Amino acid sequence: MSQAPVAPPGGDVNQGPAILASSWALTTISLITCGCRLYGRLRMTRNAGMDDVVIMVSMFFALLYTILITVAINDGYGRHMYYLGENAAPAIKISLIAFIPGIVSVAVPKLAVTCLLIRLLNPGRRHVIVLYSLSISCIIIVALCAVFLWTQCHPIAALWDPSLVPICWSPTVLVTYSILAGVYSGCIDLYLALWPMYVLYGLKINRDKKLGLCFVLGLGICATVAAFYKCSRLPELYDVADYTYASGGLSVWSSVEPNIMIIAANLPTLRPIFLAVTGGQTSTNSKSNAMQGSYKLHSVGRNSKNIMGHSATKEVYPTDTVNLVHPADEEGRGYQNKRGGITRTMSTTVTTEDWNEGQGGGDLEKGRGKKAWERW
Repeated sequence: MSQAPVAPPGGDVNQGPAILASSWALTTISLITCGCRLYGRLRMTRNAGMDDVVIMVSMFFALLYTILITVAINDGYGRHMYYLGENAAPAIKISLIAFIPGIVSVAVPKLAVTCLLIRLLNPGRRHVIVLYSLSISCIIIVALCAVFLWTQCHPIAALWDPSLVPICWSPTVLVTYSILAGVYSGCIDLYLALWPMYVLYGLKINRDKKLGLCFVLGLGICATVAAFYKCSRLPELYDVADYTYASGGLSVWSSVEPNIMIIAANLPTLRPIFLAVTGGQTSTNSKSNAMQGSYKLHSVGRNSKNIMGHSATKEVYPTDTVNLVHPADEEGRGYQNKRGGITRTMSTTVTTEDWNEGQGGGDLEKGRGKKAWERW
């Protein structure tokens, strides 16, 4: 004689509103920062790059996850299966589908951050290979979590249809692998946050500016904390009898981690917009800054094509690769290094006439004077 199911303690608790509030709050902030990033790169500096493309792909998957988890919550996700009964099937199915873009959105932002850091810090060829290898390997390893999730039972429909008799792996396989993948993901987040801080620590720049740069480029540490905490919630997947309620906390952190990473990747690119809003740097005070030795590098007169394929004068702006790190610190890029080798020297003289009438500078003053940005 089968025992009747027992009502869970606490009654019909609904985690849905809390999940929606946290997920949509972070997703909205991510969308705003992505929009500002695109505006700054496409309209202000006209220097979009591959890092912008990758971060938009990340934002797409993060937004898709939030939308799907919203649909699942409308079907009852976040409540105890005891109260949902047969109506739990749609909520389980949609939530499992939602975890696919959710898992992808955790890994792809790392590639965007890698592209940005390479653009900013100008590392050597070997380090570039290492950075790309870490990011791509993380995408592959984390993506396998979705494969294990959807192949753990045969037939697949048995994951949400209780009328089917499935043949399943032990839940330990999925949980253990997911924890290992989460730890690996968190470690990469930590490395991508600490490495630029280490590089900046050795630069001879203003202390306040150094601390500000370390803070902005080191925000990935927050993603590391989120990743490790999410790993502590992964054992919730063992509770298949009350999956819609037990995995509610995991769904929250599946939104927190990628959105924090996206926000952290966007903030370093928003300095031009910040300066435009606060009036920190305008064309009206460019001459005085130039004569005081605090130069703003406008166009350097080289035409290039941006990511949209349009020819545009490339402007040096705070997130461009403008020797933020001295080239002598890296090997293999045609600069003088510690082992000796080729030396490339560039000498630039800035005068008041050059500032107003020089190549590219005059055009900026006439047409886009307010879009001039000082370097970091």
